[in-house]
Amino acid sequence: MREYLVKKYEENIISIMESTLSLLGGNEEEAPEVLDNVNEIGEDIKLYNSIIEHNTTIGQYRDIIIRGLEKLIESLSKNEDKFWKEVMNSSSLNFQITIYYSLYLKFLTKAYLRLTELKVDPNMKTAECPKKRILGAVNSLVGILGTPLIMYVKENRIYPYISDLTGILLYVTKDEVLPSGNSLGYYLFSRIHGTENE
Repeated sequence: MREYLVKKYEENIISIMESTLSLLGGNEEEAPEVLDNVNEIGEDIKLYNSIIEHNTTIGQYRDIIIRGLEKLIESLSKNEDKFWKEVMNSSSLNFQITIYYSLYLKFLTKAYLRLTELKVDPNMKTAECPKKRILGAVNSLVGILGTPLIMYVKENRIYPYISDLTGILLYVTKDEVLPSGNSLGYYLFSRIHGTENE
């Protein structure tokens, strides 16, 4: 069903992600567009989530997300040099997107490692496990933060707030210093690293 949803709503999903990023960047004019797109695909997404939550254990759900991250990390790692070369040979040379690519890959790797360490009762139904929120947040962030790369690959377009997102990724991938508790970077960091109170 996931493949069906991606195929049917690909443009809507990309639009939602882009609009969500604009909202995070403070552009409130994007709110109506986000809501219109969410309403259009909302029922199918709810059905998909319900099927997943009521037909898997939290261990299975975690494994689904971990396998998806493994494939994404493997693909991005394999194509990183090729991506850099294509950007360097492009008429619209922009090093911001190459830096973002590397930071996004580091973010995925850290998220993957954290999820493999996430302690859950593997036999508990996903619908009954409070930690499903952490897994759902990771899933959403992987998609949303990957949007600038999708925009560049599909449309040769640089996301206008890419420097802000690069700052967020610098926060969440930093090993030695925890960001300010009042920052968006900290919120994302806490969701990924499980430091937020449940």
